[in-house]
Amino acid sequence: MIIRAHNDYTGLAPAEDHSLTAAVIIPVYNRPDLLARTLAGLARSTRPVTVVVADDGSDADIESVVALAPVEVTLVRQAHVGYGAGRARNLGARHAGEVDVLIFVDADCIPDPLLVERHLAWHAGEANLVTVGRRSQVRVAGLDPAAIATGTVDLEASVDDGYSGMGDFRPVLERRSARLRSGDEAFRTLVSSNVAVARTLFETVGGFDERFTRWGGEDTELGWRLWQQGALFVPVADARVYHQLDEDESGGREGRSAARSLNDGTIATLIPHGFYRKPRRDLLYEVPKVSLVVHDPPPALENLWTDVTGQTAPDLELILVGIADRHQPTAGLLEGDPRVRTAADLPSALEMSRGELVVTLHGSVALDHRFLARVVKHFHDRPTTSSLTVGYTLPAETPEVYRQMADAADIDRRWGGTLPLVTATRRREWAKAGTGDPPAGWATIRRLERPDHLAQGLAWIPATEAIPRPDGFVGNRPTRAEMAADLRSRPSKAVRTAAKILRSRSQGVPYSIPTAEIGAEPQESASGPVHARYVGWVGYDNLGDEVMLEAFRRLMPWASVEVSGTPRELLLLGGGTLINRSTYLGWLSERDSPRVERAVVGTGVASPRFWGETEPVEGWLRWLSSCAYVGVRGPNSEATLLEWGFDGPIEVCGDSALLFERPDGIETTEGLVVVSPAWTAGELWGGSDEAVMDVLARCASQWLTEGRSVAFLSCNPADDRPIFEMMRAMGRPDLGYLAGYRDIDAAVGMLASAELVVAERLHAAVLAAAVGTPFVSIEYRPKLADFAASVGAMDALIRTDQLDPERIRAAAAAAGKIAPTVTERVATYRARLRGASHTIRAAVRPEEGTDG
Repeated sequence: MIIRAHNDYTGLAPAEDHSLTAAVIIPVYNRPDLLARTLAGLARSTRPVTVVVADDGSDADIESVVALAPVEVTLVRQAHVGYGAGRARNLGARHAGEVDVLIFVDADCIPDPLLVERHLAWHAGEANLVTVGRRSQVRVAGLDPAAIATGTVDLEASVDDGYSGMGDFRPVLERRSARLRSGDEAFRTLVSSNVAVARTLFETVGGFDERFTRWGGEDTELGWRLWQQGALFVPVADARVYHQLDEDESGGREGRSAARSLNDGTIATLIPHGFYRKPRRDLLYEVPKVSLVVHDPPPALENLWTDVTGQTAPDLELILVGIADRHQPTAGLLEGDPRVRTAADLPSALEMSRGELVVTLHGSVALDHRFLARVVKHFHDRPTTSSLTVGYTLPAETPEVYRQMADAADIDRRWGGTLPLVTATRRREWAKAGTGDPPAGWATIRRLERPDHLAQGLAWIPATEAIPRPDGFVGNRPTRAEMAADLRSRPSKAVRTAAKILRSRSQGVPYSIPTAEIGAEPQESASGPVHARYVGWVGYDNLGDEVMLEAFRRLMPWASVEVSGTPRELLLLGGGTLINRSTYLGWLSERDSPRVERAVVGTGVASPRFWGETEPVEGWLRWLSSCAYVGVRGPNSEATLLEWGFDGPIEVCGDSALLFERPDGIETTEGLVVVSPAWTAGELWGGSDEAVMDVLARCASQWLTEGRSVAFLSCNPADDRPIFEMMRAMGRPDLGYLAGYRDIDAAVGMLASAELVVAERLHAAVLAAAVGTPFVSIEYRPKLADFAASVGAMDALIRTDQLDPERIRAAAAAAGKIAPTVTERVATYRARLRGASHTIRAAVRPEEGTDG
């Protein structure tokens, strides 16, 4: 079995030279004419294949269709008892013989000749793959099966994927998850009309669940069990079937949709993933969200049980490891609870666990009542998290809290166990790493990715190492300090929280936090603004980043653009030099989710020539490929992404701050030069901020001598001191100065009033272009060249290591000549930015159109 983090099948490739065998399993109920075309398609298969038709008690004459088929077919039958596609597929699989791979195809789908070959090529390398093929819609009413079998009909020419009502959610899901390699929802792509799985893996998970007696959901549920078993789901675009559309398709769709809704409860109790299950405290689900595995249980189980039942997220099963006579009679009492099971050892407990998440717990540890809620929320908010450790609290008059990973690891070493006192993982990661040797499996899981840690002291441990939990040691009741912290963290709900605390005190039970805080799935809004989580360098008194955020809010009046919190509908990578700057890729990856649309607008790429490659290129390419729209600031950013190998749609849309327009009533002040220097602490071409400031000061003095006026614009607090020192050195502390980072409108107005702007800060140049003021760009870093190239202003650009007064004078002259070109380019980018807004809105809320 291949062991990779998440669903990362990168590096795997189809193998053309192999000896694998396959069976195509086709369930059928009536509609013999469609089945005839399906079997005709298999006649052109480029690889030999066993064909099994499993008849779900049809009234129609299926035997005649099979007898006339141009391929050899095994026909098996079962009685028709409601919707029986799952039972039929299992029946067909049992009669497929000792083949290596089972390929499931529906009876209304015509296989492409390459279907079997393309599926098998992937399975030749690994045994734990699920390959998901493509399905195209075709209109073939009245088409002779013989024409399909002989290849005299062009099925590709009949494709009608835009047919109303036959939309497939999987292309969007695949894009958002970088072809399923990221996130935790790849299992949803298992649609039984075209999927292949190793026969042994299919048998291991038990095949299709035969309780689904209405249409829909049985394939998704199988996908979940395969996912939990550690399978990697691989989309195979060239393994295709052609879904036959017939005249009664519309009515059939309505009936299937209604039937599927009747299965929602069954799906929710069998699939604990947040897409299908919403948190409830009043139900016991068949498959729990969390398997809580307790090893080294304390002599008395009563306090442990109190911890478990006091959790605010009680969707769990409890597996007790190593129960002995000393644990009776409590252990005997717990055996009657359906949530409780026992195991002889830890490997057996991990093997029998059924939850989406598995928490292992040393029996001496006591749990805060919010422990499971916080763990569930952490995995929910970060779909790429595979494993988690937590902080610890030692009880004392003033509790000692060890929140950080290193501190918790030190406590684990002191206890001397083979596992940390508390671990949390996705069940599928244990399946991949192996449960036979838990310490080795845990080490493997932690090596697969950057280890994650929940820095909260929600696990309480005795002060003495390796001593079973003292009698009465219960950690699930919050301390006064923790209650106060909850009140402070939720000021808008302070009254409600206080009431819960008082009630919990009077009743002697833990108070609970709202379900929305324990991993509840965000509800999609049918109306109201789209929730857009903006990612950018905001909140640091930097004019450029603040104007870009304001530009986005103007660009997207249909969205509520927020700078904090968990993404709910749209994850928006905004301006600033973000790509390849050691900051944002990890944040985006941690919070990524296929349930959230994502887009890049006006972002720059930090030049590898200047910075090197500071983040994994492959990680960026994967994330960018998942976006509904990728628009970068300038042509140099575009060129870098293309050099890296990005092959998705990309557009130079310009800097978002170009949306700012010249304020009404602002007239140009004749002779006014606005200078915007940048203090970089030595991170610039030439490495000397002082040399740049000296040249700018000499130019400013010369302009004053010529009778012009000079004012300084500070775009960042770091620029204030150099500006003041320049003015003092010039003997002109009375010159105009504006802290533009404190007042966007004043900064725009100042730039609009200037006759010339000399900008070392990028957004002084961007805003000058936006308001139509000629500008000279002082390139301290390559992002200024990227922007200058985008608006055709390279003749007015000077690098800081080539700076002198004469070059500035020449660039100023060029700036006036190229002003019409800049104005024209700015208009183009404004149109592209508005077009990007429409594209993104349509991707997030397609039902609302793109107006507005």
